[in-house]
Amino acid sequence: MPSAVSSMPALADEAATNFGYETHEDMVEVADDNSAPPATGGQATTEFFGGSASPQNPAWAAPATMNPDYAADGSAAPAATEQAAPSEAAPPQAAEESAPPPTGGQATTSFYGDSANPENPAWAAPAKMNPDYTSEPAAPTEQARPAATEAPAAEEPPPPPTGGQATTEFFGGSAAPENPAWAAPAKMNPDYNAAAPAAAPAAAACRDAVESAAKAAMLHFTEDSAAVAQDSRARLIALANALKDCGGVVVEVHGYTDSVGSSGVNKMLSELRAKKIVDFLTDAGVDASKLKAVGNGEENPVADNGTNQGRRLNRRVEFVVSSQ
Repeated sequence: MPSAVSSMPALADEAATNFGYETHEDMVEVADDNSAPPATGGQATTEFFGGSASPQNPAWAAPATMNPDYAADGSAAPAATEQAAPSEAAPPQAAEESAPPPTGGQATTSFYGDSANPENPAWAAPAKMNPDYTSEPAAPTEQARPAATEAPAAEEPPPPPTGGQATTEFFGGSAAPENPAWAAPAKMNPDYNAAAPAAAPAAAACRDAVESAAKAAMLHFTEDSAAVAQDSRARLIALANALKDCGGVVVEVHGYTDSVGSSGVNKMLSELRAKKIVDFLTDAGVDASKLKAVGNGEENPVADNGTNQGRRLNRRVEFVVSSQ
């Protein structure tokens, strides 16, 4: 960094007369160079960069001091003049460069581009109270309430009618078939019966009638016999009439015996008694698909086989009604 001379260098001070000075012309050599010394003076400028501040007492601004080794003796003058002629006078020695000034203080931020540092930015303005603010909740005004004469909202339109040609989108690598099954025209179910809903109560009533007739038609047999007694025929005919008029009903005829005899013989005899009743009902006009004969032998007695009355009650047939 170039140093600058002070505003009043030492060579610019007023000359003072040395009263002890003596001239020895024979020892002084006149310099041949009559050129003037370089001009001094003026204000030097030192540039400071960054955020550094100019030191208060820089080295170059210190006042000049007398060289303590200087001698006014003329004997030294010729040597001095020989060594340094006025024409070859050396420029003033530059002051030793001082250490860089300390950093700190107020930093400066530069603004680049088209932006300018606003004098009063919006964010620096003091906060102001909203004059309309209130801590109490605002009461609803009359205008905010719906008017009594306000027209009612329009009713939502009904959904569009269904029907017509539907569209199915196929995704992935599947392709739409030319004639998909769902695109085929609807066909009438040939088995559809419009009177079926009304027939349901009639079917329930019909089954109740069959069950009542089956309970009344329960009959008994004589010992070792499968013949139908004469007094039981009227009840069996009533059961047959109920079955003929009632569709979707199946009647199982279960035959039983008493405990007399072997179980094998009793099993065969019970099956024969059930078949005799089935034959009677089919002869009376009942469809054979509605009837089924089952022989149970001496199982499931309803009375004591140790008495004559108990054995008579166990020689019987029972009817079980179920849906087809």
